[in-house]
Amino acid sequence: MNEERNTDEIVVGELKVARSVLEKMVRESVSAVDGISGLKRADVEPEAEGLKIALHVNLHHKYVYPEVAATVQKKVADDINRMTGIESFTVDVTVDKLDFT
Repeated sequence: MNEERNTDEIVVGELKVARSVLEKMVRESVSAVDGISGLKRADVEPEAEGLKIALHVNLHHKYVYPEVAATVQKKVADDINRMTGIESFTVDVTVDKLDFT
């Protein structure tokens, strides 16, 4: 069992941030991107020098996935960096559902 995942605190360098706070930041960033109709899951894990963020989203069918995914990756990385100072990210975006409404 991964003990880091069971704690509610993520440590990156000298910064300690509650996992729930980081997940809330991620949710706010993703919700601001055109084409995203919902965020199903956001997993935030520490890496050696930064964060690994795995997102599972719903996408409006009229948007181009690679463009929206790139926008989400940049927006999440920029927002988390601005709010925390963390500079190293891996942001993976998986589309779980296309919305036709």
